[in-house]
Amino acid sequence: MVAVGADGAKFATDKDWQRFGADESNDFATQGNVDDAGTIVQFTYEQIAEFLGDDWLDKLGQLQVEGREAWEVYSVKIGKKSNYTALTDVTELPDFAVSAAGWAQAGRELTDDEKALFVPGTIIEIAYKCDSPVWMVAVGADGAKFATDKDWQRFGVDENNSFATQGSVNADGDKVQFTYEQIAEFLGEDWLDNLGQLQCEGQADWEVYGISIGKKAQ
Repeated sequence: MVAVGADGAKFATDKDWQRFGADESNDFATQGNVDDAGTIVQFTYEQIAEFLGDDWLDKLGQLQVEGREAWEVYSVKIGKKSNYTALTDVTELPDFAVSAAGWAQAGRELTDDEKALFVPGTIIEIAYKCDSPVWMVAVGADGAKFATDKDWQRFGVDENNSFATQGSVNADGDKVQFTYEQIAEFLGEDWLDNLGQLQCEGQADWEVYGISIGKKAQ
């Protein structure tokens, strides 16, 4: 990429027009992370700031793209790193295909054998269709309360931040993962003993195709 200073403003390189993300001294080798297909390249904010200076955005006039050959850019996206990962030793909970309107919940009780799948180190993956990631809801058995002192508790979502997901979402936006440790830290280590129903919920009309339990693939 190329940063052009606003009204001649100079970056940390003492230039008002500066390439970044390419090693000019090494045949313009990329300094970014390229996907296997060679169609996407990523640069971190820290990489840019280290080269152009922490105040580079204050000085920026235009953000441009450049390449050694004829090139076409389809889009530029800004996001955060996802910890979404491939799973191994996967078990899918049977008959956990549920749907509901936005802000409504649906799910079912888990058998003892299904609860036994949730152990430290496992990852819970939800395959869904919704305009935003879905999260989960724990309902206490016979009024049992979780560590939050509630018998009905959302988890995997930040209610204080526009219900932003606390899970890891895949690139297609149709799967989200939560770790056992995330759940236990919020609901308590004994959350499965207190669990009656495991449900899902979303901000818009949603459909869950299945819930799988697995471990991070090495």
